[in-house]
Amino acid sequence: VFDGRALRDGQLVVSLGANTPTTRELDAVTMTAGRLFVDSRSAVMAECGEIALARQEGHFAEPPELTEIGDVLAGRRPGRLHERETLVFLSTGLAVQDVLTALRIDRAARAAGQGTLAPLIED
Repeated sequence: VFDGRALRDGQLVVSLGANTPTTRELDAVTMTAGRLFVDSRSAVMAECGEIALARQEGHFAEPPELTEIGDVLAGRRPGRLHERETLVFLSTGLAVQDVLTALRIDRAARAAGQGTLAPLIED
């Protein structure tokens, strides 16, 4: 578990691996150190131990304010507000985002004439 006492102003913390309500990668100090960003609000509230355990410990009386990264990319919500702001990103790993990211990378590589097409593995 990451010790939030090691955080400095302006850092970005990314959690990618604790996807059950009873496990965590980030302690409550980290979870309350800055604004929280997520890939999916509903998935994080259902699966994310960082949120569930911090709530059980009394660090969040109500569900915390969570900003979906898609809202930032679409311009509906702000990202970092100033350089000293600490940001915490919780990801549950949405397959649709992975597929869309891979598609955009593939299109950009093809347009630039770069990359190598890997052969499919057959059983």
